[in-house]
Amino acid sequence: MNAPATPVIELRDLSRRFGKTVALNHVSLFLAPGHIVGLLGANGSGKTTLLRHAIGLYLPQEGECNTLGCPAGDLTAELMARVGYVAQEGELLEWLSVRQLIAYVRAYYENWNPELE
Repeated sequence: MNAPATPVIELRDLSRRFGKTVALNHVSLFLAPGHIVGLLGANGSGKTTLLRHAIGLYLPQEGECNTLGCPAGDLTAELMARVGYVAQEGELLEWLSVRQLIAYVRAYYENWNPELE
């Protein structure tokens, strides 16, 4: 018997609030390798917040979020290279300084040329 594959994304009872606004309320999701899932919902319903957790940009306030078998906040550059995320609008992670943003992007490129910084 084969062992079950490590889920691509696994959320368990994930909750996120922004002040008094509840963006995610005890969401659970198991996404197995090879499956495709669409997130549908009105503006402000938590779709982007869920994805930001999955790629480690947000850490869970409550619950768990694992991506490729690793807590999303602990994803290594090697694991992040296997994750793709395209935002609806260009996002430059405005809370990061330019230096922090370059360090973040550098982790995705094995042959990064520091002379370009």
